[in-house]
Amino acid sequence: MGTAAATGALHLTFLCSPLHAASPLRPVASALARFFDITAQAGGDDEGSLDTIRERLLRLPDRRTPIERSLPLYGSLLGIGPTPDLHPEELRRQTFEALLDLFHALACSASLLLCAEDIDTADPSTVELLRALIDQPPAPMLVLLTGREPLPSLGTADEALELEGLSVSDAAGVVRSVVPDIDDESIKRMVARCDGVPFVLEEQARAVQELPTGEIAETGQLSMFLAARLDELGPQLRRLVGDIAVAGEEVSLDVVRRLSDIAPEDLDQLVADLCRQRVLLRLNGSAGDSVRFRHALLCDAAYRSLLQVRRASLHGRVADILTDLCPATAPEDVAHHYEMAGAHKNAAQCWLRAARNSANAGALVEAISQFRRSLSELTYLPDNAERVALELDVQCRLGNALSTAKGYTSREALEAFQRAVKLGDSLEDSTRIFGALQGTWAYWFVLGEHAEAAPLASRCRRIGQTPGIDPRYQWTAAGILGYHRLFLGDFAGARDQLLLASEHLDIEAVADFPHDLLIVSRCALAVVMWFLGDVPASRQMADDAAALAATLDPADSRAALTHCWANCWLAWHAELDGESTKAVELATEAVATAGRHGYTTWIAGAMAHRAIGYCRSGQLEDALPSLTAIVDDWRSAGRDPSSNQLHPVLMTPYFAGRLIEARVAAGELDGALEGIDLLLAETASSGERFWDGELHRLRGVVERRLEEQTRLAAAAGGIPLAPAGLPEPA
Repeated sequence: MGTAAATGALHLTFLCSPLHAASPLRPVASALARFFDITAQAGGDDEGSLDTIRERLLRLPDRRTPIERSLPLYGSLLGIGPTPDLHPEELRRQTFEALLDLFHALACSASLLLCAEDIDTADPSTVELLRALIDQPPAPMLVLLTGREPLPSLGTADEALELEGLSVSDAAGVVRSVVPDIDDESIKRMVARCDGVPFVLEEQARAVQELPTGEIAETGQLSMFLAARLDELGPQLRRLVGDIAVAGEEVSLDVVRRLSDIAPEDLDQLVADLCRQRVLLRLNGSAGDSVRFRHALLCDAAYRSLLQVRRASLHGRVADILTDLCPATAPEDVAHHYEMAGAHKNAAQCWLRAARNSANAGALVEAISQFRRSLSELTYLPDNAERVALELDVQCRLGNALSTAKGYTSREALEAFQRAVKLGDSLEDSTRIFGALQGTWAYWFVLGEHAEAAPLASRCRRIGQTPGIDPRYQWTAAGILGYHRLFLGDFAGARDQLLLASEHLDIEAVADFPHDLLIVSRCALAVVMWFLGDVPASRQMADDAAALAATLDPADSRAALTHCWANCWLAWHAELDGESTKAVELATEAVATAGRHGYTTWIAGAMAHRAIGYCRSGQLEDALPSLTAIVDDWRSAGRDPSSNQLHPVLMTPYFAGRLIEARVAAGELDGALEGIDLLLAETASSGERFWDGELHRLRGVVERRLEEQTRLAAAAGGIPLAPAGLPEPA
């Protein structure tokens, strides 16, 4: 750091901590706050803070992201101003892009030293950002990472240094740098008891220097030395140090004043004494001064010296002070203090707020961890209606986060949704479980288990039909039911429900649906009308859905998933309508969108539609092996670890049927009839019969081809036949 400052280079330091391991990008936000000289917790003038950031950015000529785009992203990260209205994954992507652009601009302006300390305790989002930074093209930047094993995977370092305790000679050098005239015997004794830890060596040496006799205190173990170091402070300073240790790693002096009940002028003198005795560091900032321990070992020792009862009392007071004095404090910080105080209800509520913030920022790993921390605190509360309502909310949101992060078929998501449904059954307001019912339905539906899914869709419909209820529940339930009936082969019933769901423009969803119900219902309707034989209406519906999707504001939080969903379904419609080239184009767009946002199920579905489009356009040599692998991967979602097929998986009759069709077109007739019969047996069992008619038609084609092949082979003396091409579309 000193070398960087002396040479005119810039430096940023990410101070990672186990206390913030579930707080997305906390070390990054703290570093930016120091760089921009902004303290969000102080509250006050958001516009003034944003102007300060803008002025600093204007001094960086190598920025690639426009200020008006990056400014609200930096502000959101620092808790300043409104959060941009973006889908969480898009907000996360743009935030990462803006941060990487800032680091690049800083490096180009004056070289940059970026240090991440204690990276082994970093939150997953900070690790992901560092990984992305290291993967960037070279720039005048040195990234220095420190930590203890095991370290997160961040690629291959240009140089790795494994630090151990100082050698005997180096340790002696540290002691002599503090006390030049110390005798060799004293150095030997001091080095032997300090395990090569520089901080302890320096402190022991200073203690020798300050003692009138110059003798070494007989405190052999590190813990004993630190305890003795704190005892030397006296009762008043030791009590203040304990208060600060409970409050956190870096604490505003305003918080310390409220916590310690010490007059401002007296507190300033006490803090000065602690700084002089090398216990604390006082940090100056535009929003007020703060203090932190000179070394984490001292903070830990001060914290451990407190009785558990006093610790809990102080944690509770800190939480109340932060809530009152610093409303912008991260809710996970307040939650930690309430948790340590045994205030379980307040802790659960704060962890829930923290998890919602993380989920809205696209930090799903951290959100899932925080939702679970909230549930853990709820176990201490009495089993009453208030606790049930709070747990229901947490379980629903946890299920959504798990479903988004791990896919619709996440078993963990199912467990959260099922628990929410069970909790909701005890409450009078049935709309509270609507989202959980939808999540549970989606799990079984995507696995192709329609016997499990159908009753859940019906329950959603019954909720929507409750007299006096918000009509949006009825429209949303109609979308769920229509979508389901399509795959059951009830095309007329699907049409009726989807028409109801798609009649209402500009309606906000009543559940946490990340897509536009109207547009996806129109897409599904286009497919339904094709199955009903009304091709002109099917094409018109597809055109309408595409036009509506094109009007979506890219900044809208539902735009990305809606575009992905629409392009997948419109690709399917194009395949059915014989427009293979169009199907490939739409599926390729869906693959790109799903890949950018991590929609794993949609990536697989879009890739299947693209491969089918290529096969149906005659590009069998390249596309057939790809489709074979994709269909196998698709079905793997329903397999157990031993590769037993436990669930049929939605769309398997279509994808696997198209695969058999492509193999037949390539002349691979062996096993085709058996494959079709297996699919028909599976659909008869699961109820997913929407493609049965086409499978029967394909079976007839295969039978005729086999008969013709047998006849011609006999006539030609067994000469192999050339591929006959794709069967004609229905």
